[in-house]
Order: sequence, then C-alpha cells, then structure tokens
Amino acid sequence: MTINLSKKDFIRINYMPGVLGLVVCDQQGEVLSQHGDGIEAIGQSLVYFRQLLELIGGTCGVGDLNEGQFAVANGTLLLVPLGSDTLGVLCEPKAKLGDLLQQISQLENTPAHV
Repeated sequence: MTINLSKKDFIRINYMPGVLGLVVCDQQGEVLSQHGDGIEAIGQSLVYFRQLLELIGGTCGVGDLNEGQFAVANGTLLLVPLGSDTLGVLCEPKAKLGDLLQQISQLENTPAHV
C-alpha cells in the first residue's frame, strides 16, 4: 500500500488515538517532516528499516515488503510507504495498530476538516 497524504492528513494522524509522533523521510534518510517529541532519532533510522523490509521480502521470496511494524523502546513503529518516501508512526504500546493503519490508508480519500 503506497498512499499520498496532505499536511492536514499528517496533523490528523498525529492526533489519532495511540499515536505518539510521526516522521517522513526521503530515500536518503533526510527528515522531511516530523511531529511529536523524541521522534527525530527514529526519523534518521527509517531508511534503514525500509531497506531491511525489502531485504527480508527478497530473501523470503515474497517480493519487496514495504510496510512493517517494529518494536521500539517506548512502543511500536509503523512504516508506511509514501511513494519513494517513508512515513514512520510511533505508537503507544497498547495502540490498536490495525485500526491505525486502516485509518491512515483511508485518509487520502477523505475530505480534510482540520
């Protein structure tokens, strides 16, 4: 799933239940946008997480994996592709990750009310 999001969508994601922060990085790992405390360090690692997903997918013979979840010290990091960029969403440990991913994927088809 590759999605396109507006700046208002990023604000919406940041206020979804269970979200601690979010970051968008380009293919070189440069942080393009971020919201939330302590998210900078995760932003610089997103490019490596995405490369790891692609490597695992290729090794397992299932093709490129481009969406994933990683356990981190203070919760879970969701990775969602945004074209060639990557969205990282830092979530609380008890966040409903499936619900969050569904809400994020539906944003590009929803009018903004922010």
